[in-house]
This record gives sequence, structure tokens and C-alpha cells, in this order.
Amino acid sequence: MAQEMFRLATLRYNHQRHSNRKLDNEKTPEKPLYFYILYSHLIRSSVCEEHRDYKSALKFVALYMGGSSIQEDDEVSKRTLAQFHEWGTANSLLYQLLSGQQEVLPEYVEYIAPKSNEIFVALYHITIAANRYVWNIDHILERFDAYIPYRTNLTEFGIIHNQQIIANQYTRFLAELASYYLHNKRKEGINFILQKFGVICQNQ
Repeated sequence: MAQEMFRLATLRYNHQRHSNRKLDNEKTPEKPLYFYILYSHLIRSSVCEEHRDYKSALKFVALYMGGSSIQEDDEVSKRTLAQFHEWGTANSLLYQLLSGQQEVLPEYVEYIAPKSNEIFVALYHITIAANRYVWNIDHILERFDAYIPYRTNLTEFGIIHNQQIIANQYTRFLAELASYYLHNKRKEGINFILQKFGVICQNQ
């Protein structure tokens, strides 16, 4: 679907740039056509992430960060490109982290630290990487311990999600935390397992 989005958006974008005539039955998209081109790359990078193909994911990140094919230079396009560049910066660090490059961990932590609405998801990914590559992340979990307790409403941290989505994300996070602490032979692992079941029961 992302490939088809890229194909169609590119065709229409190139036609729009070289012609003032609309295509037959052409509808005006909600966002500028270049947004869909960039977004298709972002989706494909996410698919590669799910398949743990971080090398390919980084290639798509470079495509939506660059935006070299975008000709517009107005304020909307500048804001759009800046947004994709911000996402790309975070995802570049994330994919390097998930591929086992521990040296980017401090940079990733400092990048997400002031972004309160991203810390919860970032901690989840950091814990996944720590379990996968046997890293010690105690100092990171201690630094952001305010984001670990379960909350049905995370608006105080700038996060607004459906409660069930939060619960699902949180149970996966608890499972990773439990695995991390149990691997390190610490009793907190049992506590996180019990918390996981508590959240599941609470949202049934």
C-alpha cells in the first residue's frame, strides 16, 4: 500500500508541477501531494522495522528526511519538511539502537528527554534493545521512572490516546521490563509481571 501511495502521489505531483490542467475526476487531497510521497517512505521504514531490517529502514528514513524532490518553498512545505526531518532524526537513532549500536544510546536518550510525549514509547524500545543485546539501562529507567507507573490518562505528559491502546502498549512494556529485571536476577521482575496481569484485568 505504501508503494502504491508513493507511485500515485509521485505521478500526480509530477503532473501538477508540469501542467495547470487537472486530471480527469481528480480530487483535491487533504494534504499537499509531497506529504504523501514522504509519508510513504515513513510507512515503508516502519514496515522494515517490524521485520528487523534496520538497514533498509534507515534507507527509507534518508528518503523522507531529505525531501530533495520537493520543489515548494512556502511556509507549509518548510513546516512539513521540518516535521519529517524531526521524525527521521528520532527514527535514525532508534533503528541504530535496535540494530545493536549501543553507542547511540546516550544521544537517543538526550534527544527524547525534553519530548515528554515520546518518552514512554522510547523507554519501551530502549528496554527491548537492552533485553536483545544484554545492556544495563538501570540509570535510564531511574531517570524516567515517572513514566513507568500505569496511567489511564497520560495527558499530563502531553499524550492523548485511547485507553485500550495505552493498556496494550503498557502490558507489552511491562513484559519487557519484567524480562529485563528477571534476567538480572532482581525481584522487580515479579512485580512487573503482577502489574501486567493487573492492567489486563482492569481493562477487560
